[in-house]
Amino acid sequence: MGMREEFEAWYLETSDVDIRPARIDDHYVLPVHNVAWCAWQASRTSLVIELPRPHFEFEGDPAPELFASEVHAALTDAGVSYK
Repeated sequence: MGMREEFEAWYLETSDVDIRPARIDDHYVLPVHNVAWCAWQASRTSLVIELPRPHFEFEGDPAPELFASEVHAALTDAGVSYK
């Protein structure tokens, strides 16, 4: 499911309004839906986190490792909650 589909499913779930028919190309008919879509996109871009560099056990290692402690630190530094 792409980002727009996730947004439209969320919008339907939270408002009981199906905005899919109210879209023309990349825009919604009502400005409030366009604003919500822009906010959704902005909220998702803020979730991009640079992970630590992978560790290679040997040159050409096809499965480099990320250490959990380094990944947890990167997520915590970005303010992301996780389980």
